[in-house]
Amino acid sequence: MIPKLDTPEQIAYWSRVWWAMFIGASLADLISTYVSLSVGLKEANPLVAALIHSFGFRAFILFKAFGLTFAYIALLYVGQWKPKLRVYTPAGAAIVTSIVAATNAIAISAVLVLDL
Repeated sequence: MIPKLDTPEQIAYWSRVWWAMFIGASLADLISTYVSLSVGLKEANPLVAALIHSFGFRAFILFKAFGLTFAYIALLYVGQWKPKLRVYTPAGAAIVTSIVAATNAIAISAVLVLDL
């Protein structure tokens, strides 16, 4: 189902829905990354791997929080000119981040269940 984005109220509603999903997916990514690292897997993102290696997992948490905050503030300004971006951008980010968290969960399952 593709939501209608004809009115400012519809845009505001769907923006909140997708931001909530993006924040939830980001939390799932944080938790699954932590568990992945604790069972011996390696971080695939070289930037995040370097960040965690140099400064610890708390730096990754701060990195995620900064990224979410920056994206939200940027979209507030961009949304003044292109209101539908307030919906499309967090929707895309939520989908991609959910895939990352799901991939982490699959890798964790492979290690714990299949002992790979």
